[in-house]
Amino acid sequence: MINFNFYTDWFLLQTNMEIPLEKKAGRLYAPPGKLQMVYFIDDVNMPALDKYNTQTAISVLRQVHEYKHWWDMTKISLKDIGNTQYLACMNPT
Repeated sequence: MINFNFYTDWFLLQTNMEIPLEKKAGRLYAPPGKLQMVYFIDDVNMPALDKYNTQTAISVLRQVHEYKHWWDMTKISLKDIGNTQYLACMNPT
C-alpha cells in the first residue's frame, strides 16, 4: 500500500515501488519468485503541483502503466517492471 500526500514526488514513489522488487534477468525487475504484486495507491489526487503545473508522481505511474518501465536515475538506464498490477483510489473532490 502506497499512501500519497502533499509531499509525495516521483523519487519517493519510485523508491517505495522498488523496495519489494528483485532483479530477475537483464534489466527486468519483478516480485520474488513467481509471485504477482498488486500496488494499492491511495489518495492519488493529493501530490502538490510543481512549477510546470504537473504532478510528477502521477507521471511516473502513467509511464509505468503504459510502457512497463521506469528510469534508474543513478545509472541512467531503464528498469523493466514485470508481474505487477496497479489499483488506485482518490477522494471525490
